[in-house]
Amino acid sequence: MMNLQELYLDFNKIESIPSSVFMHLSDLRVLSLAHNRISKLAPRLFLKLSKLKSLDLSYNDIVEINPEIFKDIQ
Repeated sequence: MMNLQELYLDFNKIESIPSSVFMHLSDLRVLSLAHNRISKLAPRLFLKLSKLKSLDLSYNDIVEINPEIFKDIQ
């Protein structure tokens, strides 16, 4: 799965995401987490996702996003 480039996890009732879950997906370019129940994002959630070009977090319950979370995304 290290070569995975697109991951769609929409409509899965996801409430939280462990900070290490995407660590081995360094080739990921598209990540969609839309229409879930996510309320918080771990500070280093996107740490290894330097190739990420599209991130969809729409229709979640996110209250606040720390700008540091996007530090490693170009």
